[in-house]
Amino acid sequence: MTKRILLALLLSAAVSYGYGQNIVGRIDSAAIRREVVADDGIAEALAEAPKAEYRYTVNGEPMSENEADIRVRPWNVRSIRSRQADDGTVELRIRAGKMTRKYLKGNICGVRWDIKWLDGYAELRYISSYIRHSDYDSIRRAEGYAKDKIFVPEERHWRPLTPDVIYILNGRRVDGATLVFLEGSLLQKLDLQYRRRDVRRYGEAAENGVIRARTFRCRRPLILIDGEPARLNEWLAMCNMETINMSTPVNYRLLSPIDAYKRYGRRAKYGVLYVSTQPVVTE
Repeated sequence: MTKRILLALLLSAAVSYGYGQNIVGRIDSAAIRREVVADDGIAEALAEAPKAEYRYTVNGEPMSENEADIRVRPWNVRSIRSRQADDGTVELRIRAGKMTRKYLKGNICGVRWDIKWLDGYAELRYISSYIRHSDYDSIRRAEGYAKDKIFVPEERHWRPLTPDVIYILNGRRVDGATLVFLEGSLLQKLDLQYRRRDVRRYGEAAENGVIRARTFRCRRPLILIDGEPARLNEWLAMCNMETINMSTPVNYRLLSPIDAYKRYGRRAKYGVLYVSTQPVVTE
C-alpha cells in the first residue's frame, strides 16, 4: 500500500522545531519530504475558523500570527484564552514555555529516520541515527554556543543506530515506524537502553539496543478520525504495521495549537491531529 501522508503548517513541524529550540525536538525534514504529499481533502473536512480579525500576544508580548505560531508548540503551550476587543477584533492571549525547553525527555534529544526495504517492496522506517542530550549539551558548550542560540549539529555529531533495534511504546513492543507518526505531536520521551534483562526478555535483538518511548498522558492534541473524536489507541492501531488495515488509506494533518484553538476551542489547545481514511483522488 502506498501511504500518502499530508503534513500541514507548511512543514512547520520540520522547520519551527529546529528553528525555535536548536536540536531539541528536531524532526528529520528530509524524511518528511520523501513522503507523498497528496490533496486528500482534509482542508475541506476541518472545521472553519471563525471569520474574524485576530491579534496575538504570547506571554504578554504582541506579535504577528506567524511569530506566535513559531513560539507556541504543542509541547510548550500552557494556556490560550480569547477575548473580543471593543473594535471587534479577537485577541488570543497565549502563555507558553521557553522555546529552549526540552521537548523530548529521556536520553535522546534528536533523531533521524531512514527506510529499510523488505522483500523489495515493503518499507520499514527506523531511527538511523540519534543525538543524546548529554552529547548535545557538551558539544554546544565546547563550540561556544549560548543556550538561546541556534545550533545545527554536523554529520559527525550523530550516532548511528542499526535497524534491528527493539522499540517499546508505552510498555508494549511496536514497529519503529509507529513513532514516525507520533513525533512532534504525541511523543514525550525517548530512551535508548542496553540492558541484560532486555536480552533475556526479547532475545539477541536487544543487544542492539531497546528504545523505550512514551506518549504524553495529559498534553495531547485533539485526535479526530474522519471528523469524529478518537482515543489514542485508535490512532496507534492505524500506525502499527502489525494491526494496520493495508486497504485503508491513511492521511493526516497536524494543526498547530493556535490554528486548532480557533477552529475547535479550548479542547484543542495542544493542537489537532486530523486523520482521514477516505481514498485520495488524484488527477
